[in-house]
Amino acid sequence: MIDRIRSRLMNQFSERRNYRNGWSSLICPMIENKLKEIIDAGKTLQPPIKSSEDLFEVHSIRTNIVDLGRFSCACGRWRVEGIPCAHVLLCIIVDGRPIQDFIDPMFSILFYCKSYSHKITLVDIGDFTTAHEEVVIPPEVRNQPSRPKTNMIPNSGLVQQKGHFRSKICMASAEWSNMTTKNLFDS
Repeated sequence: MIDRIRSRLMNQFSERRNYRNGWSSLICPMIENKLKEIIDAGKTLQPPIKSSEDLFEVHSIRTNIVDLGRFSCACGRWRVEGIPCAHVLLCIIVDGRPIQDFIDPMFSILFYCKSYSHKITLVDIGDFTTAHEEVVIPPEVRNQPSRPKTNMIPNSGLVQQKGHFRSKICMASAEWSNMTTKNLFDS
């Protein structure tokens, strides 16, 4: 089992290292595609008004203040996702700055390469198969505390047991049943 997991992880790491070789940008392709979608969505916004070097005001349904120096936007999406929202991208494009400088570093190819650069060391399975210690036994299982069986509230699905009673009709002793004792003796 451990050997299969290890070999599967080794294959996955190798495939993802090779997958990266076709990339030419500094940002992962999935993030680039998402940025293109956000830029297309931002085309409907009005051009931003520049207040200072890093401070912008973008008018849409509501007014959003964008501060590129502090990496903040009034909508809050940039802070949560790490990817600039439509308001921020509009300000970056209008100001002529590179978009890569305003994206969280964890979305860069450098971080992608670091995450798959670790080596998975080989493990000698023989060390795990020979046990020199005592066998571990599972703990004893106790019954969980519950309501005593005699005091349980009867359930509609329970089958009632037969019991003895004295019939009111013929005053004979009989077993309890859905039939009366007259019908019981007649058959």
